[in-house]
Amino acid sequence: MRNYRIRKGVRKTLMWTGVAFFVIVSIFPLVEALLSSLKPPSQLFSRSSSIFLPSSVTLLHYRELLGGTRFLTYYFNTTVVTFVTLALVIPISALAAYSLTRFEFPGRDLYRRLILFTYMLPPILLFLPLHAVLTRLGLVNSRAGLIFAYTSFCLPFGMWLLRAFFAGVPVSLEEAAMVDGATRLSAFFRIVLPQVVSGVVAVSVFVCVVCWNEYLYALVLTSSAEMKTLPVGLATFIRMYTIDWGMVMASVVLTSAPLVILYMFVQRHLLKGFAGAVKG
Repeated sequence: MRNYRIRKGVRKTLMWTGVAFFVIVSIFPLVEALLSSLKPPSQLFSRSSSIFLPSSVTLLHYRELLGGTRFLTYYFNTTVVTFVTLALVIPISALAAYSLTRFEFPGRDLYRRLILFTYMLPPILLFLPLHAVLTRLGLVNSRAGLIFAYTSFCLPFGMWLLRAFFAGVPVSLEEAAMVDGATRLSAFFRIVLPQVVSGVVAVSVFVCVVCWNEYLYALVLTSSAEMKTLPVGLATFIRMYTIDWGMVMASVVLTSAPLVILYMFVQRHLLKGFAGAVKG
């Protein structure tokens, strides 16, 4: 018994040591970016303070970023595109996934497989035909064009993930609600949808991360500075010969902050969401 406890303690110690190591490695770049963004220019490349707290704190880089660049324009474009795409993907994918688990119609199984196949296609294979479609619609170099593009490749994942959740909700629950006088739609919103909140949160986080960080489509589909999103706009800060690293680090902090805060608030639902998807 004593040897078993010792082995169990050693395994637990090694496990938590490994977890702590990977956590430190993961958050180190963001911590270093935050510290560098607060350092005066003279300390940015000082070996004595490269990974430690700055001897003096300055907001110079943030003032230059917000006042001397189009960063706020990029931020606004990314925020609008992300939230509008999210507002489209969640209801459409939820209703489509629900229909795949509750209704019988010709080609349902084939359609279900095609959804996953569409998501597995590399985005680089689709941007040329998508660019041609958006050009004919007059949506190139517009937020609407980006929203259209992002919705097209976020929807398959949302439908695939939520289908597993809806399949795990017993049909008897909504049948009982309809026997009591509820309509199919009210049973969906009041009985079924609250059971799949974790899945909806998981899809929402996925959509936010994809839209916030997407670079290829934003680069191809936008040409004017007024329409660029954060990934494309921040790339212009890195020039061939001169790079303002303090301003770049400040932009990294401000760009990463919303996603970090989002993960902090929804991590519990996010873990349940992907666990439920695996079970489904």
